[in-house]
Amino acid sequence: MKWNEYGEWLVPHEKWLSGLNDGTLKMNLPANRVIDAANGRFVGALVPGDGLVDELARLPLHPQPAMQVVEASKVLTQLKPALQALQLTSSIGALASVANLGVSCAGFALVLNRLSKIDGKLDDMLGKLDVLQQSVEQLHIKSDALSFARIRSAADSLDRSMAAEQESVQQDLARRARDLFQESRHYYLGLWNKTQPWTSARIPVRTALEMESRFVACGIGEIQAEFVLGDKGSIRHAIKSVASDLTKHFALDAPAALRARSDAAARSEGDEYAGFIVSMTTVSAEFALAAGAANHNSMRVSQFDQDVDMLEDLRLTPRQLVQVTRAADGPHLFLLRSQAA
Repeated sequence: MKWNEYGEWLVPHEKWLSGLNDGTLKMNLPANRVIDAANGRFVGALVPGDGLVDELARLPLHPQPAMQVVEASKVLTQLKPALQALQLTSSIGALASVANLGVSCAGFALVLNRLSKIDGKLDDMLGKLDVLQQSVEQLHIKSDALSFARIRSAADSLDRSMAAEQESVQQDLARRARDLFQESRHYYLGLWNKTQPWTSARIPVRTALEMESRFVACGIGEIQAEFVLGDKGSIRHAIKSVASDLTKHFALDAPAALRARSDAAARSEGDEYAGFIVSMTTVSAEFALAAGAANHNSMRVSQFDQDVDMLEDLRLTPRQLVQVTRAADGPHLFLLRSQAA
């Protein structure tokens, strides 16, 4: 474990996973919390070590191939009961979500890795699809402002802010990360509302999912930056803003969206409707993936407010909680609690 003065808050899975196996502990899935099975009281929050993050990043987006990866991995096989309890290997939503594990102030690496798995080719589509190009122009922004590279740049500033030793440097980098994430989040929201990609037959479902997931990733990055800056009110406001936008703008009714795309294709000229009929099976499967991911993203972000409440249980400041998560390394799923087990 990376040493810092808060490392004692992190209990490796070897010391608590037996409680999940024998039923004395159970999961509160929406909040990624371990609770006492007898009285429902908070026991700890889950924080993946950096070695586990690398392993989880390799999981495919669908349950059957994901389970095959788990069975082939020495690290993940040990954690199979926890992964099953979290539904990380049985739920399309959890597998495809960019908000699928950890506290809201934890490292951004897993978010980026899950985002890269979606591969909706959004950056390419921004330069190829007329409906996206026209919307970008109407929003008076450049397509570069919506690139994955911009998110990576913000993530780099966030990571450096968490590693910085001087408070002034930490604050400056966190502010830069927050501002980049916040601006990008609003760009994606504007593009989303202009194009309505769930129901637009001209936008591939996987591309729409990537757009939604980038919005979520930027929101999580913004929230994590607010944790580094340390003001609870700002943290709560960021969580409320992101969660509200997800509920209001990004909810997916897959059957209704499929009907809307079918109706639009039927009204079109040429062979578009015939092409839609041929692709119906693929589109339906993509919508199942997108619906699961969108629902899980919304559920997880709406529960991030509990991480602020947890500060009082642990008697930690937001910055201290960030330092705790920075101590998590190795192939462990740590339990974050007020004292070592």
